Amino acid sequence: MSLTMSRGLADASRWAGVASATSDYIEQWLVSNKDSRPAPPRGIFNAAERFLNRVLEGIALEHRQAAQTPVPTMAGISNLTIAVDVFAAMPGTQLHKLEDLEKTVQSYLECLRAIPKNKPRKTISPERVESLRDFFRELQRQGNVAHHAAITESEFPLP
Repeated sequence: MSLTMSRGLADASRWAGVASATSDYIEQWLVSNKDSRPAPPRGIFNAAERFLNRVLEGIALEHRQAAQTPVPTMAGISNLTIAVDVFAAMPGTQLHKLEDLEKTVQSYLECLRAIPKNKPRKTISPERVESLRDFFRELQRQGNVAHHAAITESEFPLP
């Protein structure tokens, strides 16, 4: 059995596509009125929810609590690591404790679930929606960087 981690498992590259589609939809949602909003990409939103849930499961593992849903330990830890890196790169974000990160991720999850239900905008904080969009934009950026680094690393220079 190998004790090494596969590339792409613990970096943001595996979530770049989900992050891109999620942030694009949230941007459209922010600038459109209710009648002109396209239908939310259900599969993408499900995947984005899965990412945020796995971050929360990683936090539960850190607190030595059982996760609410059975998930491989490495999935929770790797997604928590990815989220910490994303938050660290976001300007103005100061999450010094795991509890702060947990509250923020929980509010992102609530926001992400409210958007497809076409709840009135006044019931969803625009600042929270913008922060959620920025989170997924940064996740996309980091995923693209990790993906390009993997490609560059595997290229060999010509003699």
